Amino acid sequence: MTQLNTGRKTAGVDGKKALEPSQRLALFEVLVKNWKQWKHQPLKRVYIPKVDGTKRGLGIPTISDRAYQCLIKYALEPAAEATFNAHSYGFRPSRSCHDIQRQLFNNLNSSSNGLEKRILELDIEKCFDKIDHKFLMQSVQLPKAAKQGVFRAIKAGVRGEFPSSESGTPQGGVFSPLLANIVLHGL
Repeated sequence: MTQLNTGRKTAGVDGKKALEPSQRLALFEVLVKNWKQWKHQPLKRVYIPKVDGTKRGLGIPTISDRAYQCLIKYALEPAAEATFNAHSYGFRPSRSCHDIQRQLFNNLNSSSNGLEKRILELDIEKCFDKIDHKFLMQSVQLPKAAKQGVFRAIKAGVRGEFPSSESGTPQGGVFSPLLANIVLHGL
């Protein structure tokens, strides 16, 4: 999270953009010892332009919180991936646009079965903003301490914005895409 991530140079509320090797080692030691009691700092709100001219708000966690979320994601992702639909492609590891293009080509060409073929495209407006925390927490399969860490992360809120998060998962968090997929599983 501190070296290879594309957003590594974006500072959270603590203002840190990068960590020196000694700081990364210290963060590792803190995470290993205190992951069960980890307290998330509020997120920093950054707005990026969308194609239609409006702006989308991203919640930027601190580097430490990103590392914690990555740790939880590594624990949660294998169990979640085992239950996801084989034809679900969004925000999945080892999946790309080329995979869905191949799937569409194979199912829509003239030699495949069926005369009436359709494509349904869904865009769930403000998906990350509207995720129900109670339903999400029921769907997350983790030990109690790790599950509480997920809950604290989604309830961290944004600095300067009140009330704190009642729904949604911060778009910009490391495990937000995985949490969205968990909520959308079965749809």
